[in-house]
Amino acid sequence: MGDSGNHTVAFHAAMFPYFLLSRLALLFPLSPRGGPQTVLHFVKSHPSLSIATLTLLLLAVARYTYVHPFLLADNRHYTFYIFRRILLRKPPLTRLAPIPLYFYGACALLHDFRPTSLRSTLILTLYLLCTAAALVPSPLVEPRYFIPAQLIGRIITTDSPPRAKLYLNITLNTAATALLLYIFLEKPFPRAPDATNPLDSGPGRFMP
Repeated sequence: MGDSGNHTVAFHAAMFPYFLLSRLALLFPLSPRGGPQTVLHFVKSHPSLSIATLTLLLLAVARYTYVHPFLLADNRHYTFYIFRRILLRKPPLTRLAPIPLYFYGACALLHDFRPTSLRSTLILTLYLLCTAAALVPSPLVEPRYFIPAQLIGRIITTDSPPRAKLYLNITLNTAATALLLYIFLEKPFPRAPDATNPLDSGPGRFMP
């Protein structure tokens, strides 16, 4: 289905850092457990793992960022503006600037899974491998690609967070969804007809 010629498999390792950042945003303030100070403690307690993680993130972003032509051709998607106006504005500096956030997200994920036993380490390893297998081959960046891994990870790391944090998380996600829906419905913009569908002369609408 779709345009198979433009939806081929690619080695897009930067998808994993993008996933880590989206995980932080969707789980705030539930992740990391215990707040930012737990990440600092994790880094101090696991220096070798922290250095290896940072190295892999740098390598993924610096060498394996794949910019699909569709990404910069469709101004209806938020990713168009994120890449064009931020990540690709002054490469490679702007592309590497979010590395601290990716690293924070990676440490938060590792801390949340708490790989303290053989079983928990195996679960974390399988989760990372399956998430990478689902995301890395994708040349396009779309937020919906991150949802399955987000949900599965939340189920695996299920706990009983403080109700205040849980309610805040629900409120923030509900407000973000409402805002996106409002912009989609109430903020259309004029655009040229679609080259592949000239009869589509309706306004453009922003979407994730």
